[in-house]
Amino acid sequence: MPAFDVDAFIAGINSDKQVTRNSKERLNRILMNAKDNQGTLTFIPCFSKEVSNFYLKIPRVYEYYGDSSVLSDGEGWYKLLPIDFYGNLSEEQIELYNEIKGYLDWLQDGEYVDYNEFRVRNYSLMFGICQKLKNTDDKENDKLVDCPCIFTFPSPDPINQLCDAINTRVDNMGGRKDWVNKVFSLDNKGRRGVVQIKFVKAAGAGYDCSVQFFMNNSDEGIIAIDPEYEISDDTFKYFDTVLPTFIGWLYDRDSNSRFNTVIMKELRDQLKLRVKSLKESEGSGEGTKKEETPENKNNLTQGAGGQSTSPRRPF
Repeated sequence: MPAFDVDAFIAGINSDKQVTRNSKERLNRILMNAKDNQGTLTFIPCFSKEVSNFYLKIPRVYEYYGDSSVLSDGEGWYKLLPIDFYGNLSEEQIELYNEIKGYLDWLQDGEYVDYNEFRVRNYSLMFGICQKLKNTDDKENDKLVDCPCIFTFPSPDPINQLCDAINTRVDNMGGRKDWVNKVFSLDNKGRRGVVQIKFVKAAGAGYDCSVQFFMNNSDEGIIAIDPEYEISDDTFKYFDTVLPTFIGWLYDRDSNSRFNTVIMKELRDQLKLRVKSLKESEGSGEGTKKEETPENKNNLTQGAGGQSTSPRRPF
């Protein structure tokens, strides 16, 4: 047996160690329905060239929890966005998309499975630099301060409340709108205000949400944001393209495409088997419809609906 090379062993394990990336050097997807993130968020809005806005509304996102050969855990949440979000698809991809959507529509219409397997969500995405995130236990997340983020809300309410907050402030200021570009700016400096969103689980289905603005006020000595605060050009560029970060592991980075044909075929194949199994069970009179479960949490009118109760199914 050869002698044990300690130096080679240590060098090898150091090269194999997973390197943790600095959160300030990437675009971070922050799931605002996660328990540790529910609370009060204060951030500086940033413009995304990809979607030409400071936010993005994505309605009716179909999500199915299934097996995956590309994830280390072997399973995860697949997302199917509205087809318009995928850009130009080939005829084969359109056919694949429609087949998958057909299976998911069948699950939705028949209520055959519960929320831990299939759900439909309406998303509000906000882009910006985190200034403070304090959860419902009054604990601050110091790791996200000054980090570029996509704040991901499984509810349409943040955008609705943002709209109401803007209109209310404009009305209260006698129709003045000059303050808006001091909060929502295309520049990386010169801001005079920030956005604050409170987002917490409601007593029933969905979430409670409110939005307000905090502005600098020299007369009252209020400093919502340092007038000299500047977002670096490198940080600003993280917001140029935001959808790959939202799509996550489903994004096809080899072809730079939002529609990953290989992964979608894998989803199609297991949905085909799942639907076949459910139809056979229904035909045999085993009663697999979801009406037998206590509550239908796929109700689109509830926005985010309920949350997963299975420890195997993260957000």
